[in-house]
Amino acid sequence: MPPSFDFAPVADVWSNKKNTVVKYRSPGSDAELVRDMVIAQIEGFKEQGILCAVKHFPGHGSTSEDSHNGAAVVERTLQELFECDLIPFKGAVQAGVPFVMVGHLSLPKVVEKDVPAVFSKEIITDILRGELGLGSGILPRYSFCLTTHPQPVQNQG
Repeated sequence: MPPSFDFAPVADVWSNKKNTVVKYRSPGSDAELVRDMVIAQIEGFKEQGILCAVKHFPGHGSTSEDSHNGAAVVERTLQELFECDLIPFKGAVQAGVPFVMVGHLSLPKVVEKDVPAVFSKEIITDILRGELGLGSGILPRYSFCLTTHPQPVQNQG
C-alpha cells in the first residue's frame, strides 16, 4: 500500500496578533510550546506510518499578509528568527521530520535580494540545510508565488 502523506504540522509561532492567517492554524505564541507540539505530531505521524511536512519555513507567524494571496513579508532579522520562529523547525528536524515545506515569504532583513524563501539559497541551503541540519526532503510552496511575485526572480547563480 502506498504511504499516506499529510501537509502538517504547522510550526508557525503566532507572534503577530494581527495575523489572521496563522491565528487559528498555529499551535500557539510560545515557541517552545509550539516546538513540543510539533514534535508530538511528528511522532504520532511516524507511529501511524504517515509521512508529513512541517510548514511554513522559516515561519509565517510574524507576518501581516496572507501568503495565499501573494508574498508575505517577515520583518525579522536572522537572530530574531533563531530566537523564535526557527525553534519549532529545529525541533522538527531533530525529531526526523521527513519533509519541510518552505513558505512563500519575503525576508528583506535576511535575504539581500527580494527573493521569496522558496527560491532563496540563503534560506534553503544555508539556514535550513546548513544551520538546522535538514537532511530530508524539501517541498517548496509554489502554488501562488509563481503567479503573484511582482517581479521576475533573477538567477542567484
